[in-house]
Amino acid sequence: MNIDVQMNPGFKEVDHSRKRYIVMKGSAGSGKSVDTAQNYILRLMQDPGRNLLCVRKADVTNRDSTFAELQGAIFRMFGEQYKRYWHINSSNMIMECKINRNQIIIPENTIQKAPSAELRPNQKDQDSLPDYNELDGILKLYLEENHSPEMIIKAGYPKATVEKVIQMVKRNEYKRAQCPPIIKISKKAFGYGRKYPF
Repeated sequence: MNIDVQMNPGFKEVDHSRKRYIVMKGSAGSGKSVDTAQNYILRLMQDPGRNLLCVRKADVTNRDSTFAELQGAIFRMFGEQYKRYWHINSSNMIMECKINRNQIIIPENTIQKAPSAELRPNQKDQDSLPDYNELDGILKLYLEENHSPEMIIKAGYPKATVEKVIQMVKRNEYKRAQCPPIIKISKKAFGYGRKYPF
C-alpha cells in the first residue's frame, strides 16, 4: 500500500528513527504533534505486533488532544477511505488498524475519569460548572441562536444556572480577543460571528 503523506522535513531524522523511545522538543506550533501523529499511524500500519500506548501527565488531555490529533492524522492521510484501514470509536476512544489489528491504546482511567482542567488536586469541572448537557444547551441557545436569558429560562433551564453561565461568558469575553484565528465549526464563528464585538 502506498500512502502519500506530507511530513515536516525538520523532523526527517526523527521520522526515520526505529528506536523504542523518541523524545521531541519544540515550541507550540512547531508541527511536532502533527508529524508525530502521522509518523505513528504509518508505523502502526507497517509493523505487525506494535501498539501505541498514549500516556500524558494530565491524562484528561488524552481525549481532547492526543486522540483528536491521531484521529485527525488518519482523516488527513486517508480522507473518506479511512474506514478501509482504521476502525475508530470516538466514544470509547478506540483506534484499531484493520490491516494488522495494531491498536492505539488510551488508558481506561482517561476514558472513565470525570472531566477536569486539573488546576488543583482532585479538581473536577463539575465543581464549578453545570452538567455538560445542560451547559451545552444553554450556550447553544445563547451564543448560536441569540436567545435572551428569559427565552432560555422559558425553554426549561433553571434560572440560577442560566444567569451563572451567561455571567461566566461575559466575564471571560476578553479571552476571545487573545485567540488566533480558529476554524468555524458551528453556525457562529468564535470571533466575529459572536454578538459581542471582538
